[in-house]
Amino acid sequence: MKNIQLIAPASYVPNLTKNELSTLKKQLEQIDIKVNYTDNLFKEKFFWAGEDKIRLNELENAFLNDDTDAILALRGGEGSMRLLDKIDYHKLKKNNKPLFGFSDITALQNALWKKAKIQSFTGFLGCYGTKKITPTLFKNLKLALNNKIEQIPTKTIKSGKADGILLGGNLTTFTALLGTPYMPKMNNNILLLEETSTPAYRLDRMLTQLKLAGIFDNISGLILGDMTANLKPSDKKLAQLILKDHLSYIKCPIVKIPKYSHKNGQIILPIGVKAKIDTDKNYLYLDKLKNFI
Repeated sequence: MKNIQLIAPASYVPNLTKNELSTLKKQLEQIDIKVNYTDNLFKEKFFWAGEDKIRLNELENAFLNDDTDAILALRGGEGSMRLLDKIDYHKLKKNNKPLFGFSDITALQNALWKKAKIQSFTGFLGCYGTKKITPTLFKNLKLALNNKIEQIPTKTIKSGKADGILLGGNLTTFTALLGTPYMPKMNNNILLLEETSTPAYRLDRMLTQLKLAGIFDNISGLILGDMTANLKPSDKKLAQLILKDHLSYIKCPIVKIPKYSHKNGQIILPIGVKAKIDTDKNYLYLDKLKNFI
Protein backbone atom coordinates (compact mmCIF):
# COMPACT_ATOMS: atom_id res chain seq x y z
CA MET A 1 0.00 0.00 0.00
CA LYS A 2 1.29 3.46 -0.94
CA ASN A 3 1.25 6.32 1.54
CA ILE A 4 -0.10 9.79 0.76
CA GLN A 5 0.46 12.65 3.19
CA LEU A 6 -2.51 15.00 3.27
CA ILE A 7 -1.49 18.61 3.95
CA ALA A 8 -3.12 22.06 3.79
CA PRO A 9 -0.57 24.48 2.31
CA ALA A 10 -3.18 27.09 1.35
CA SER A 11 -6.69 27.72 2.75
CA TYR A 12 -8.43 25.65 5.40
CA VAL A 13 -11.69 23.76 4.89
CA PRO A 14 -14.39 25.37 7.08
CA ASN A 15 -15.88 23.01 9.66
CA LEU A 16 -13.73 20.11 8.49
CA THR A 17 -14.49 16.92 10.42
CA LYS A 18 -12.62 13.67 10.93
CA ASN A 19 -15.65 11.86 9.53
CA GLU A 20 -15.16 13.71 6.24
CA LEU A 21 -11.49 12.72 6.23
CA SER A 22 -12.53 9.16 6.95
CA THR A 23 -14.63 9.26 3.77
CA LEU A 24 -11.54 10.32 1.82
CA LYS A 25 -9.40 7.64 3.43
CA LYS A 26 -11.91 4.86 2.74
CA GLN A 27 -12.22 5.78 -0.92
CA LEU A 28 -8.46 5.87 -1.49
CA GLU A 29 -8.01 2.60 0.37
CA GLN A 30 -9.99 1.02 -2.49
CA ILE A 31 -7.04 1.76 -4.78
CA ASP A 32 -4.41 0.68 -2.26
CA ILE A 33 -3.63 4.18 -0.94
CA LYS A 34 -3.24 4.98 2.74
CA VAL A 35 -3.92 8.60 3.72
CA ASN A 36 -1.98 10.12 6.62
CA TYR A 37 -2.38 13.56 8.18
CA THR A 38 -1.64 15.55 11.33
CA ASP A 39 -3.94 17.71 13.44
CA ASN A 40 -2.36 20.77 11.79
CA LEU A 41 -4.90 20.12 9.04
CA PHE A 42 -7.54 21.72 11.29
CA LYS A 43 -5.67 24.94 12.10
CA GLU A 44 -7.02 28.33 11.01
CA LYS A 45 -5.33 31.72 10.58
CA PHE A 46 -7.34 34.34 8.70
CA PHE A 47 -8.22 32.36 5.53
CA TRP A 48 -5.12 30.09 5.69
CA ALA A 49 -4.79 26.65 7.25
CA GLY A 50 -2.58 28.00 10.03
CA GLU A 51 0.38 30.36 10.01
CA ASP A 52 2.99 30.22 7.25
CA LYS A 53 5.50 28.40 9.45
CA ILE A 54 3.06 25.59 10.20
CA ARG A 55 2.04 25.13 6.56
CA LEU A 56 5.67 25.29 5.43
CA ASN A 57 6.73 22.64 7.96
CA GLU A 58 3.88 20.36 6.88
CA LEU A 59 4.94 20.68 3.23
CA GLU A 60 8.65 20.09 3.82
CA ASN A 61 8.09 17.27 6.33
CA ALA A 62 5.88 15.49 3.81
CA PHE A 63 8.67 15.60 1.23
CA LEU A 64 11.36 14.56 3.71
CA ASN A 65 9.41 11.63 5.20
CA ASP A 66 10.83 8.47 3.62
CA ASP A 67 7.55 6.65 4.29
CA THR A 68 5.57 9.14 2.18
CA ASP A 69 5.13 8.25 -1.49
CA ALA A 70 3.09 11.27 -2.62
CA ILE A 71 1.59 14.45 -1.21
CA LEU A 72 -2.01 15.62 -1.52
CA ALA A 73 -3.17 19.20 -0.88
CA LEU A 74 -6.46 19.42 1.00
CA ARG A 75 -7.75 22.49 -0.87
CA GLY A 76 -6.67 25.56 -2.83
CA GLY A 77 -8.07 28.95 -1.95
CA GLU A 78 -5.17 31.24 -1.05
CA GLY A 79 -1.84 31.12 0.69
CA SER A 80 0.46 28.95 -1.41
CA MET A 81 2.45 31.91 -2.71
CA ARG A 82 3.34 32.98 0.83
CA LEU A 83 5.47 29.84 1.12
CA LEU A 84 7.47 30.15 -2.10
CA ASP A 85 10.36 32.22 -0.74
CA LYS A 86 10.59 30.09 2.41
CA ILE A 87 10.87 26.61 0.87
CA ASP A 88 14.24 24.82 0.93
CA TYR A 89 14.09 23.66 -2.70
CA HIS A 90 17.51 22.00 -2.58
CA LYS A 91 16.38 19.78 0.29
CA LEU A 92 13.11 18.92 -1.45
CA LYS A 93 14.88 18.10 -4.72
CA LYS A 94 16.74 15.31 -2.96
CA ASN A 95 13.40 13.88 -1.82
CA ASN A 96 11.47 14.19 -5.05
CA LYS A 97 7.84 13.02 -4.92
CA PRO A 98 4.65 14.17 -6.69
CA LEU A 99 2.35 16.82 -5.22
CA PHE A 100 -1.34 16.48 -6.10
CA GLY A 101 -3.32 19.72 -6.09
CA PHE A 102 -5.34 22.25 -8.03
CA SER A 103 -6.31 25.93 -8.08
CA ASP A 104 -4.07 27.92 -5.69
CA ILE A 105 -1.68 24.95 -5.49
CA THR A 106 -0.65 25.97 -9.03
CA ALA A 107 1.85 28.35 -7.38
CA LEU A 108 3.59 25.53 -5.51
CA GLN A 109 3.56 23.14 -8.46
CA ASN A 110 5.16 25.57 -10.90
CA ALA A 111 7.66 26.83 -8.32
CA LEU A 112 8.67 23.27 -7.45
CA TRP A 113 9.30 22.61 -11.14
CA LYS A 114 11.22 25.85 -11.65
CA LYS A 115 13.44 25.47 -8.59
CA ALA A 116 13.77 21.71 -8.15
CA LYS A 117 12.36 20.01 -11.29
CA ILE A 118 9.75 18.29 -9.11
CA GLN A 119 6.83 17.01 -11.19
CA SER A 120 3.26 17.03 -9.93
CA PHE A 121 -0.41 16.42 -10.77
CA THR A 122 -3.11 19.06 -11.20
CA GLY A 123 -6.87 18.51 -11.09
CA PHE A 124 -7.50 16.83 -7.74
CA LEU A 125 -7.69 18.08 -4.13
CA GLY A 126 -8.21 16.14 -0.92
CA CYS A 127 -11.47 17.96 -0.18
CA TYR A 128 -13.00 16.32 -3.27
CA GLY A 129 -12.78 13.01 -1.45
CA THR A 130 -14.67 14.18 1.64
CA LYS A 131 -17.72 13.36 -0.50
CA LYS A 132 -18.14 10.60 -3.06
CA ILE A 133 -15.62 10.98 -5.87
CA THR A 134 -17.30 10.67 -9.27
CA PRO A 135 -16.47 7.44 -11.15
CA THR A 136 -14.58 9.18 -13.99
CA LEU A 137 -12.47 11.31 -11.65
CA PHE A 138 -11.83 8.27 -9.46
CA LYS A 139 -10.66 6.31 -12.52
CA ASN A 140 -8.33 9.13 -13.55
CA LEU A 141 -7.00 9.50 -10.01
CA LYS A 142 -6.12 5.80 -10.01
CA LEU A 143 -4.31 6.23 -13.33
CA ALA A 144 -2.36 9.20 -11.95
CA LEU A 145 -1.42 7.39 -8.76
CA ASN A 146 -0.08 4.55 -10.89
CA ASN A 147 1.69 6.94 -13.31
CA LYS A 148 -0.39 5.72 -16.25
CA ILE A 149 -1.78 8.94 -17.71
CA GLU A 150 -0.59 8.76 -21.31
CA GLN A 151 -3.12 10.57 -23.50
CA ILE A 152 -6.12 12.85 -23.09
CA PRO A 153 -8.76 13.64 -25.78
CA THR A 154 -8.75 17.28 -26.93
CA LYS A 155 -10.94 19.61 -28.96
CA THR A 156 -9.18 21.74 -31.55
CA ILE A 157 -9.37 25.54 -31.44
CA LYS A 158 -6.34 26.23 -33.65
CA SER A 159 -4.77 23.39 -35.64
CA GLY A 160 -1.19 22.24 -35.44
CA LYS A 161 1.33 20.17 -33.55
CA ALA A 162 3.39 21.21 -30.54
CA ASP A 163 5.64 19.65 -27.95
CA GLY A 164 7.28 20.85 -24.77
CA ILE A 165 7.05 20.67 -21.00
CA LEU A 166 3.48 20.99 -19.72
CA LEU A 167 3.23 23.84 -17.18
CA GLY A 168 0.60 26.16 -15.74
CA GLY A 169 -2.77 25.42 -14.14
CA ASN A 170 -5.05 28.06 -12.68
CA LEU A 171 -4.89 31.35 -14.61
CA THR A 172 -5.16 33.67 -11.61
CA THR A 173 -2.43 31.90 -9.67
CA PHE A 174 -0.14 31.35 -12.63
CA THR A 175 -0.38 35.01 -13.67
CA ALA A 176 0.54 36.03 -10.12
CA LEU A 177 3.92 34.31 -10.61
CA LEU A 178 4.93 36.78 -13.32
CA GLY A 179 7.90 38.90 -12.24
CA THR A 180 8.88 36.47 -9.48
CA PRO A 181 11.77 33.96 -9.39
CA TYR A 182 9.19 31.17 -9.32
CA MET A 183 7.75 31.60 -12.81
CA PRO A 184 9.00 28.75 -15.04
CA LYS A 185 10.56 29.54 -18.39
CA MET A 186 7.81 29.09 -20.94
CA ASN A 187 9.96 29.23 -24.09
CA ASN A 188 8.89 26.36 -26.38
CA ASN A 189 6.78 24.79 -23.63
CA ILE A 190 3.04 24.06 -23.48
CA LEU A 191 0.86 26.25 -21.27
CA LEU A 192 -2.19 24.84 -19.48
CA LEU A 193 -4.83 27.27 -18.19
CA GLU A 194 -8.22 27.11 -16.47
CA GLU A 195 -10.22 29.63 -14.46
CA THR A 196 -13.26 29.87 -12.20
CA SER A 197 -15.73 32.52 -11.04
CA THR A 198 -13.82 35.22 -12.90
CA PRO A 199 -15.77 38.01 -14.64
CA ALA A 200 -14.84 39.10 -18.15
CA TYR A 201 -12.93 42.24 -17.14
CA ARG A 202 -10.62 40.28 -14.85
CA LEU A 203 -10.16 37.55 -17.45
CA ASP A 204 -9.22 40.23 -19.99
CA ARG A 205 -6.74 41.83 -17.58
CA MET A 206 -4.91 38.60 -16.82
CA LEU A 207 -4.76 37.41 -20.42
CA THR A 208 -3.47 40.84 -21.42
CA GLN A 209 -0.83 40.62 -18.71
CA LEU A 210 0.36 37.28 -20.09
CA LYS A 211 0.41 38.79 -23.57
CA LEU A 212 2.43 41.83 -22.50
CA ALA A 213 4.87 39.58 -20.65
CA GLY A 214 5.53 37.73 -23.91
CA ILE A 215 4.17 34.40 -22.68
CA PHE A 216 1.91 33.79 -25.67
CA ASP A 217 4.73 34.66 -28.10
CA ASN A 218 7.06 32.06 -26.60
CA ILE A 219 4.94 28.99 -25.87
CA SER A 220 4.74 26.13 -28.37
CA GLY A 221 1.13 25.26 -27.55
CA LEU A 222 -1.82 26.30 -25.41
CA ILE A 223 -4.31 24.03 -23.63
CA LEU A 224 -7.48 25.53 -22.20
CA GLY A 225 -9.54 23.88 -19.53
CA ASP A 226 -12.85 25.37 -18.45
CA MET A 227 -12.18 29.13 -18.44
CA THR A 228 -15.68 30.23 -17.39
CA ALA A 229 -16.56 27.76 -14.64
CA ASN A 230 -19.14 28.84 -12.05
CA LEU A 231 -20.20 32.02 -13.88
CA LYS A 232 -23.80 33.08 -14.42
CA PRO A 233 -24.98 32.53 -18.02
CA SER A 234 -24.93 36.27 -18.86
CA ASP A 235 -21.44 36.72 -17.38
CA LYS A 236 -20.24 33.52 -19.05
CA LYS A 237 -21.25 34.73 -22.52
CA LEU A 238 -19.22 37.94 -22.21
CA ALA A 239 -16.23 36.07 -20.76
CA GLN A 240 -16.31 33.67 -23.72
CA LEU A 241 -16.27 36.60 -26.15
CA ILE A 242 -13.29 38.14 -24.35
CA LEU A 243 -11.47 34.80 -24.47
CA LYS A 244 -12.19 34.43 -28.19
CA ASP A 245 -10.77 37.90 -28.78
CA HIS A 246 -7.50 36.97 -27.06
CA LEU A 247 -7.20 33.62 -28.82
CA SER A 248 -7.35 35.39 -32.20
CA TYR A 249 -3.77 36.69 -31.92
CA ILE A 250 -2.14 33.57 -30.46
CA LYS A 251 -0.29 31.81 -33.26
CA CYS A 252 0.55 28.44 -31.70
CA PRO A 253 -1.75 25.37 -31.71
CA ILE A 254 -4.61 25.70 -29.21
CA VAL A 255 -6.75 22.86 -27.88
CA LYS A 256 -9.42 22.57 -25.23
CA ILE A 257 -9.96 20.02 -22.46
CA PRO A 258 -13.34 21.11 -20.99
CA LYS A 259 -13.32 18.58 -18.16
CA TYR A 260 -10.19 20.12 -16.65
CA SER A 261 -12.38 22.35 -14.54
CA HIS A 262 -13.34 23.84 -11.19
CA LYS A 263 -16.90 22.69 -11.88
CA ASN A 264 -17.42 18.94 -12.08
CA GLY A 265 -13.78 18.41 -13.05
CA GLN A 266 -12.92 14.95 -14.33
CA ILE A 267 -9.36 15.27 -15.64
CA ILE A 268 -6.03 15.03 -13.82
CA LEU A 269 -2.92 16.20 -15.68
CA PRO A 270 0.80 15.99 -14.92
CA ILE A 271 2.83 19.18 -14.53
CA GLY A 272 6.51 19.23 -15.54
CA VAL A 273 6.38 16.33 -18.03
CA LYS A 274 7.06 16.31 -21.75
CA ALA A 275 3.82 16.62 -23.69
CA LYS A 276 2.71 16.71 -27.32
CA ILE A 277 -0.35 18.31 -28.91
CA ASP A 278 -1.55 16.71 -32.16
CA THR A 279 -4.76 18.21 -33.55
CA ASP A 280 -4.79 15.70 -36.43
CA LYS A 281 -5.43 12.95 -33.89
CA ASN A 282 -7.19 15.17 -31.29
CA TYR A 283 -5.04 13.97 -28.42
CA LEU A 284 -2.64 15.37 -25.87
CA TYR A 285 0.17 12.83 -25.42
CA LEU A 286 1.99 12.78 -22.08
CA ASP A 287 5.23 11.29 -20.84
CA LYS A 288 5.25 9.59 -17.46
CA LEU A 289 6.74 11.20 -14.37
CA LYS A 290 10.41 10.32 -13.97
CA ASN A 291 10.86 10.06 -10.20
CA PHE A 292 7.66 8.32 -9.26
CA ILE A 293 6.29 6.55 -6.20
